[in-house]
Amino acid sequence: MGIRLIALAAASGLALGLAPASAQGPQGYLPPGAIDAARVVGPPPAAGTPAEAADVAAYRAAAAGVGNERWAQAIADDDVRIPAALKRYACALDAELDPAAAPATVRLLARSLVDADAVAQGAKQAYRRPRPFAADDPAAPVCLNIPPERRAASSFTYPSGHATLGAVWGLVLTEAAPQRADALAERTRSFVESRLVCRVHYASDLAAGQRLGAVIFARLQASPEYAADVAAARAEIAAAPKPAGCPAR
Repeated sequence: MGIRLIALAAASGLALGLAPASAQGPQGYLPPGAIDAARVVGPPPAAGTPAEAADVAAYRAAAAGVGNERWAQAIADDDVRIPAALKRYACALDAELDPAAAPATVRLLARSLVDADAVAQGAKQAYRRPRPFAADDPAAPVCLNIPPERRAASSFTYPSGHATLGAVWGLVLTEAAPQRADALAERTRSFVESRLVCRVHYASDLAAGQRLGAVIFARLQASPEYAADVAAARAEIAAAPKPAGCPAR
């Protein structure tokens, strides 16, 4: 399920029903039009430039990892539903968060997801860059279930919505658990890189998404509702039990 569908699901109960919603759909923290995303990220690499050639080379090189352990992680990282996110960040946070017992953390992730999606969509529609696999061999592997007949008409790739969301989530969770900054940064980097491993984005899509995520995070600082949720999430994370099976650090 893509990020936009997850954001819509937040209003209908599929993402735990804890993101604020209205008749117009799920609500983030930011007002509509708060960020000019196309201006923030700038245009993607132009056709025929060295930057575009580097994007294509990295996309093709990723085919060498099809089916390996990192490929499997990239498939799992495609899931941005809130319960999956809490499990994904458990070791980085050193906190096993039960969604039912951590409503502020769930709300923080759900509402910032809506913001990340809405802002990234603005830039996607401005630049309308095709996915890297759109003109590739229809049989070329990608880690998502995209039928060959849909590849040429898939959603736009620049900036990466997952990279935007990963940057936002990594930063908001770091604000809620600053003592875990290093581990959260490492997991965020891995989450973003999963989109290149999956062969569904160019490297420049990911870089643009991370730039956009940093701007979204900066704008969130002006929201009193966001500040209240961060404070409450900080308490939930501090009180949560430690997760089992995490690698030693």
